[in-house]
Amino acid sequence: MRTSLGMVVKRKSLVRAYLADEAARRRIAEAGRELVLREHTYDRRVDALLAFINDMEKKSCSPARVWTEERVRLAIWIISQATGRLNARPRNYRQSRGTDW
Repeated sequence: MRTSLGMVVKRKSLVRAYLADEAARRRIAEAGRELVLREHTYDRRVDALLAFINDMEKKSCSPARVWTEERVRLAIWIISQATGRLNARPRNYRQSRGTDW
């Protein structure tokens, strides 16, 4: 973030003004305290957490959970070919799928 000389001068003048005005500092501090006590409660945190969980239930965290069996079998075959862990052949996939392409 770039800071211009004008911004630095403005910030310095604000700091000096607030250092000289204790009543203004107290008002700002009290307003901040009231905001925190009002907005940052256990009830609001629990509500936010439950809303997050509810949204996550609507989404599938794992796309494979909604895949058809055919797509799962194809994915397994592709992974086995890429890793060389299984000695599968396309013919075996076609047979398990019930088609001959």
